[in-house]
Amino acid sequence: MEVGDESESDIGTVYVLVLDPATFRTIGQATTNITTDFRFQIPPLAAGNYIVVAGTDLDGDGFICEDEGDLCGFYPVSSQPSLISVQPSSITSAINFTIEKNEPQTSSSAVRSLRRGFEVPQPLNDKLQIFK
Repeated sequence: MEVGDESESDIGTVYVLVLDPATFRTIGQATTNITTDFRFQIPPLAAGNYIVVAGTDLDGDGFICEDEGDLCGFYPVSSQPSLISVQPSSITSAINFTIEKNEPQTSSSAVRSLRRGFEVPQPLNDKLQIFK
């Protein structure tokens, strides 16, 4: 994953979420940051097709990609998110994409359709308080 124009600065924690394409509910997740060069690994998922989104949560409310200042991105590009196919007993690698400042007027229809962005589930959401 690349971090737009701010790749040299510490933007804090980036939350990588795997979404059910029908409901946009989070079914897999990971965190990453500059100390790991923004690499991430999602725990094993059931076979299926998923959307991958990553972003920051600057206001610490447990939602990414909701505020104008948040960094946000979809795989492979935000203007045209694509499904990732997860197959049984295989590793899906090279999920690389860019996150950039979220601008509501130019963000993807998936982001525009959701008023509050994408929820970071509890196990990761609890860690948000540490980074405030």
